[in-house]
Amino acid sequence: MRLWIGVGLLALAGCATPQEQCISNASRELNVLERLIAQTEANVERGYALKTVERIVPDGYRNCGTKEKPVRCAKTKVERKQVPVAIDLNAEQSKLNSLIARRNADAKTVASTIAQCRAVYPDE
Repeated sequence: MRLWIGVGLLALAGCATPQEQCISNASRELNVLERLIAQTEANVERGYALKTVERIVPDGYRNCGTKEKPVRCAKTKVERKQVPVAIDLNAEQSKLNSLIARRNADAKTVASTIAQCRAVYPDE
């Protein structure tokens, strides 16, 4: 399933214009910073972080033998759940301040790079 999603995303990326590809590449790190800022703000607001925990759970049985020698095997699936994790609120606020400062500094560079992308690859 993940393979098909990845193939679909690659196909869509291939359809992007050179200008769109240039802008996407220029703003990739800024987008990562935005996601980290949103996550850190949520942690500070809640007072704790969320961690995804995976565990393997039974999911019925399947036939894993042959017609001549049938054998039933247990099926399993991965269950994901988010659990609260204690954080140092002062450290988290400091991290948030640092991420915001970096985003603000990077935003100026990204804006000029996007302007260059538009100049080099005008709309067609």
